[in-house]
Amino acid sequence: MCSAEYPAAQPVNHGRCYEVEAKIHMEVVEETLSPQFLEFVPILCGPKGLFNMMPFEHGKAMTIGIFEKAQTDEEIV
Repeated sequence: MCSAEYPAAQPVNHGRCYEVEAKIHMEVVEETLSPQFLEFVPILCGPKGLFNMMPFEHGKAMTIGIFEKAQTDEEIV
């Protein structure tokens, strides 16, 4: 095992990816999105990243996340 001081033991974001995530009440999701997105867990891939949604709290809320590659170091939180 490596100690915490060993350089390779620290996590590194080589892909420079970041995520923006929101948790939304299901009533708002149902009013806003097409019903086709409520029947499965969609993962939509595009040229700059991906978007996914997943219900939680026994279907009372939805988490929506966007994963994208940062263009600069300042974009990575």
